[in-house]
Amino acid sequence: MSLQLDDYIGVMVEPDKKQIKLEEKLRPLGENIRILRSKKRFVSQIDGLITIPLRKDIEESVRHFLMKHNELFGIKIDLSDLKFVSKAEGLVTVHFKYQQHHEEIPVLHALTSVHLNKEYKIIKIKKQLLSCNISGR
Repeated sequence: MSLQLDDYIGVMVEPDKKQIKLEEKLRPLGENIRILRSKKRFVSQIDGLITIPLRKDIEESVRHFLMKHNELFGIKIDLSDLKFVSKAEGLVTVHFKYQQHHEEIPVLHALTSVHLNKEYKIIKIKKQLLSCNISGR
């Protein structure tokens, strides 16, 4: 398996047909959604206001959202390539950070962060990962 750092994180790249279909599943959950993609067309950033189904706690809710939309982000469905790093709460926001791992080894500078408002609506997802084969769907 070859790994390459996603080039040009956050550029405007036209989605292919598969990406359009994946985005269509996301759009009903939010409003004013803006999607930026890496050169390889994986989502590198989402801005907007996305309502996610609440589970027993917000961390589980965020993980479920990432699992449900794993193909859009280019991550494994079981999130085995992402490990929880931290949760930080501000006055009006909550932030979750995940570190990418490859064969249980942390990948330098490969992070995904999910930012929510106090109503637990996602306001931003920022992803800087190494792209790899996402088998295990």
